[in-house]
Amino acid sequence: MLISMSVSNIDEVFKTLDVMAKRKQLIIALYPDMIYSQSEIVEKTGIASSNMSKYLAQLEEKSLLELSYGMNARGQTIKRYSLSKVPLDVIKASSTIVSTGKLKLTDIKSLTMFLDSLLLPELEEYSLNSIQLLSNQYFIPVDSVYFTFIQEHIMDPELDNVRRVLVTSTKNFVSSMEEDEKRILADRLKPALAYLLDQASGGLETETKKLLEALGVYNLPYIELEELYLRDITRDKDPSFYRRLILQNYHNRVPRLRARLMALHLESPNSIRSKIRQELPHIR
Repeated sequence: MLISMSVSNIDEVFKTLDVMAKRKQLIIALYPDMIYSQSEIVEKTGIASSNMSKYLAQLEEKSLLELSYGMNARGQTIKRYSLSKVPLDVIKASSTIVSTGKLKLTDIKSLTMFLDSLLLPELEEYSLNSIQLLSNQYFIPVDSVYFTFIQEHIMDPELDNVRRVLVTSTKNFVSSMEEDEKRILADRLKPALAYLLDQASGGLETETKKLLEALGVYNLPYIELEELYLRDITRDKDPSFYRRLILQNYHNRVPRLRARLMALHLESPNSIRSKIRQELPHIR
């Protein structure tokens, strides 16, 4: 049975989509499950505080936000905002539509053969061309053997001549992923990505930045990068990847980051204090 929709309903749908497009920065800051006060959203987006109330009201009017309440440092009640189910469903549906231009790669055996042959000089060129072709035509899941190979071998000297094309192919595969898959993969590939940030120059540097943008980590606001960096320290993970992004994109925030590390040092157990003392010389 067909479900009919009136012209007025269609008009309302496009009005909602128009508001989402106009307030893209705000929605990205809250996506997928962040909860922030108005002042925190101002800090993360750079949108003028004089306009923020109006923009939040527009999103509320279209039922694009969920509202909750919390307390600020002075004990005052404040509003806190998160995305409602509506924009999350729209983004998910749109991602599915965008990715339908590619089919899921099912011939994993051939992909594995191409990856293994990359380490054989006589077969390297043919394997690289095949991987690049597959990345343009298909998408692969986050747990694919391909990303395991990138995680384990992208730093190998044997791949010096093909690293740039591999990074480009990785970006092509990543572009069809859902946002939550991208976050999982970015966390998994952190050592390899940190290496690329250190070593990349020229064309490889350009492609590395495009890969980081596709993963959604290169242009993160400073506050979010700082949170991820400190999280890795407190969870006894290698924080070098997010440190490199901060120093590359927000070098003017070095004094603030040092202060945050020192404050964390005062309230942390000895194991975390030791790690912070190792990090402080790198924040310069």
